[in-house]
Amino acid sequence: GISRHVSSLSHAVNLLGASRTRSIGLAYGLGMLVESSQIPRDIIDLFWSNAIARACAARKLCEVLDQPRMEEAYCLGLIQDIGLPALMGVDIEFYQTSMIDVTGVRCWLEREHEHFGIDHAQVGQFLLSTWNGSDQLQDAVLHHHHPPTDFDDNGIQSILKMSNYFAGLFPH
Repeated sequence: GISRHVSSLSHAVNLLGASRTRSIGLAYGLGMLVESSQIPRDIIDLFWSNAIARACAARKLCEVLDQPRMEEAYCLGLIQDIGLPALMGVDIEFYQTSMIDVTGVRCWLEREHEHFGIDHAQVGQFLLSTWNGSDQLQDAVLHHHHPPTDFDDNGIQSILKMSNYFAGLFPH
């Protein structure tokens, strides 16, 4: 949306802002991970449409509940299942044959654990740790299928975690 020349990466970051730049960087990293895998195109397209639906739903919830955290909510919604394409790249047949009719997130996590010894949330947290993602972001990805239970001194749950948990239910 800028009509003048952007002369450097730091200039672009200043114009976009840190939150939007982080969202773009994480989305780009996720895109590289997905595109470099041997996952069939229809599954990649479904993964992306679900990720975008979650991101938009989380952003919309935060727009109403905590406007300053909208970009963070969008970013987290986009990357919360970042470990899924990594596991799919290891054994896509497992997902195509064993997981296709499985309903319920808990069953998915349990089956991934039985098959791989790890689930996609744990893989996602590990990937973010290698990319120097913040502890808060790593924790949010690791626990994105768990309903938020942490309250602050005023009894208020983390809006960011709540918005992404509920947004995560949307595509499922």
